Amino acid sequence: MPAYHSDMAQGTLAPLSKKLQPIGEQVHRLIQGFFDPSALEGMIEDGNDKAEVVNEKLNDNASKEEFKRLWAEINHRYVYTVHYDSEELIKKSVAAIDNDLTVTPLKYVVTTGQQGEGTEFDGRVETRRQEMREVSTSNVPYDLVGDIARGATLARKTVVRILKGILPARLLLFKNNPEEFIRKVIKIIKEQKSSSMC
Repeated sequence: MPAYHSDMAQGTLAPLSKKLQPIGEQVHRLIQGFFDPSALEGMIEDGNDKAEVVNEKLNDNASKEEFKRLWAEINHRYVYTVHYDSEELIKKSVAAIDNDLTVTPLKYVVTTGQQGEGTEFDGRVETRRQEMREVSTSNVPYDLVGDIARGATLARKTVVRILKGILPARLLLFKNNPEEFIRKVIKIIKEQKSSSMC
């Protein structure tokens, strides 16, 4: 970055693209902000600032007493709480997963051929599809319970009870295609959740 500072001081910075030229000053201020946070003063606003929003497009009806009374009646904030029976949700989810869950095993294509002289293949190319028996997840860690809990917006303990309740053969489908397993289980639980809400 010393080159940037010296080029900036000498006015020899490379020109900005046509798209960035109209906001060139702000771009340089953002870069300066990496080194001097005070360079960003005035560029960032507090999104939580409760400054009053002035709407200049209100028509004459906004000042009428009838409108003010109506507005006082309808201008309320409501909070809705949804309840569902956890035991019923767990039972329905277990039954639905046992009955409906299918996971497509991952497949891969193997193409083999023999190379003749030089860099050319001799024309004997063979292609075959193979199904993966088990996906190695050693390099990709999955938080099975956590991912399902987040996706279905449930407590981890509820997800654990659902997974413990399903058939072992259904749980083993996770090995075939972890992402699809998680996605489909979340979908099934959400469907059961929506039908259990009261």
